[in-house]
Amino acid sequence: MSHGAQTAAATEVSESQRGQQLREREEQHLGLIEDALRRIETGSYGLCQTCLKPIAPERLEALPWAKDCVDCHAKKRR
Repeated sequence: MSHGAQTAAATEVSESQRGQQLREREEQHLGLIEDALRRIETGSYGLCQTCLKPIAPERLEALPWAKDCVDCHAKKRR
């Protein structure tokens, strides 16, 4: 296999992997949005799923699918 063919094959694999990663991220994002829509339907949207306190409007504006308040989210990430 020539160097050019190897480069083309490596590029094709890299683009395929990138496409797969983007699809997985989009599916995850869609799941988060669907969860938020269910919370709207049940009346629990805007409430932290951990402590049940209201999520700050600024957080919901930035991340409409947020499930947790900033404090609870930070505790989970530790």
